[in-house]
Amino acid sequence: MNKQREQIYELRREALGGEGTREYVMGRVADIMDSLLQNCIGSDKDADRWDIPEFQARVKDLYGIDLEAQEFDFKQPAAAVAEGMRALVLDHYTAKEARVGAELLRQYERYFILNVIDTNWKNHLLAMDHLKEGIGLRGYGQRDPLVEYKRESFDMFGSMKERVEDEIIRYLYLFEPKTEADLAMERRRQQQQERELIFAGGKEGAKPRPRVRKKDEKVGRNEPCPCGSGKKYKKCCGAA
Repeated sequence: MNKQREQIYELRREALGGEGTREYVMGRVADIMDSLLQNCIGSDKDADRWDIPEFQARVKDLYGIDLEAQEFDFKQPAAAVAEGMRALVLDHYTAKEARVGAELLRQYERYFILNVIDTNWKNHLLAMDHLKEGIGLRGYGQRDPLVEYKRESFDMFGSMKERVEDEIIRYLYLFEPKTEADLAMERRRQQQQERELIFAGGKEGAKPRPRVRKKDEKVGRNEPCPCGSGKKYKKCCGAA
């Protein structure tokens, strides 16, 4: 547990300091892509054994990139496919950085890294408590509870780290923050809507203006009083 805690806290300290977050993200992007390529494509597999649909689904889920829409060429050799995919995901992130701004993206990197780590670390600690409570039962199967605890906790920690990396990359690739241009457009749209409401007399609290009548035009006794009181003429000004 101490070794696991040291690794997690070291990563949190680096994220809090804001140093190397981009390098961390780019490293995980490459690692995850290499893992996907190995599992679905594989340099030692024949092309007819490639699991292209699974690979496309995972790339779209993690990176938000639709390979079918982009008509990515899977007829190339495995090495060329791997090189093309690494370049594609890195270019995708570089384009987002140019669109969002480097400084703002660093803030989002720090936020997502800390948020994902804290959430998964809490869940991991809870799972470790449950493991500790039931590990004594391993003795009934002629297995050393301490050895089993170390082995299972190691596997659980490895799974948690993979989940953390996947979630961080997925959040950073899929989120689309609003730029200053987007916010300015929304403000203009809101102002336009307010002007239209005022012009139509539909603004909250607005009262209909009384109809202006000609000086010699007579008012019926049951018609609304022209003074704007809302009463019938015979019960208002016409009562005099």
